[in-house]
Order: sequence, then C-alpha cells, then structure tokens
Amino acid sequence: MTMKRRVFLLGAFSLAGCASQKLLPDDYSGATALIKDSYIRRKQKSWLGGEYNGIEIFAVAQVDGKYLTNASHMTEGGYSTPVTTKGFERRVPTKPIKVLLERYYVIRREAEMPSDLGNKTVTFTPVAGETYVVRGESVGSNYNFNLWIETEGGKRVT
Repeated sequence: MTMKRRVFLLGAFSLAGCASQKLLPDDYSGATALIKDSYIRRKQKSWLGGEYNGIEIFAVAQVDGKYLTNASHMTEGGYSTPVTTKGFERRVPTKPIKVLLERYYVIRREAEMPSDLGNKTVTFTPVAGETYVVRGESVGSNYNFNLWIETEGGKRVT
C-alpha cells in the first residue's frame, strides 16, 4: 500500500467519528420537529481571587447513535473577552428517537475544549412542527445535574 493511500485512509477513518450537522438527508420529505440547544451564562469566583465568565451548555450530542454538531462546537472568545456560543438547532424526524443530551461548561475557549460534565440518554417522539429545547440545571454541585427536553413553551417531554 502506498504512503498516499495510507494517509488518505487514516484521514477518512479519523473523520468517520466526527460530529455532523446533517441528521436528515437533503431529499427528506417527511414531517419534522426542531430541537434547539440552550445555554446559561455563569460568573464564578476564582480560587485566585477575582471572577471568570463561562457558559453552561445543554445540547444534543447524538440522535439514534449519530453524532451531531451542537452549541459546544460553536464557542468563541476567552481570556480577554467573555466566552459566547451561537445557538444551535437541528431538524429531527417525527418518530421515536433516542437522544443523548450532554452538559458542557466552557470557561476559556483558547485554552481548552468545552468540559463535558455529564450526559443523559432520553427517548421521545417529537410532534410534527413542534419546537423543543434542551434544558438543564445543577443540583447542589457541578457534578449533580438534571437534563431534559421541553417544548419551547416550557412543558417537559422527557
């Protein structure tokens, strides 16, 4: 096997597990719903004194085992500017789906990747035309939390 072929195959295999923005094919004509990621700005006291700004992100990581791009991949800023993210959403089919929800915390983007602080798998059946939002909350410490999906109107569905 030539060196070029080895490099090509290695690159192809390494990209195979990467996140994707497409859950549905371009020609999909069935009914869909929308699921949005959400985030909360956090201001924390540093053990060195002073404060730092961060964001806590609640996002869809997978649908039916397929990795997806989410708000944790869209963070910007850091060090001299507050960390921000762009909201992220994706269309999903209106059939029973298994969704991996993840909670991330980002303090400074240049120095580190978002910290995945936990996840939860839920199963639900989206309703055609409905918009859903991934939500979460810390319970006590950073390592105890709840994750769920709710309608845009605030009704929990998982």
